[in-house]
Amino acid sequence: MDPLSTSILAVTPTKCKPSYVAMLTYEEIISWFQNRLTVIKDDKNNVAFTLQKKTSDGKYEILQGIFNTEANEYVDCRSIKPEGVDSRLVTIHATNELVVYT
Repeated sequence: MDPLSTSILAVTPTKCKPSYVAMLTYEEIISWFQNRLTVIKDDKNNVAFTLQKKTSDGKYEILQGIFNTEANEYVDCRSIKPEGVDSRLVTIHATNELVVYT
């Protein structure tokens, strides 16, 4: 596992706001990041990411956030429990639970 993945997974995201949606789309993920673009670009150590995990009931739980690699903390995040995800998100996360957006 790469160092960024290790850091993100090692820190418990206690400040993440829960979010429940029927269908999570790639466009919604990108929109959330675009609304926080100033925060992302404000510090070169801020990394935009999504972490997707499949739950025991076959649904997805997605942690979306901005992680500061120097401070080793979440700058902003949300925990999303969708009823489903669109095919683009499934494809993006097909080989990696963690995806970094640049």
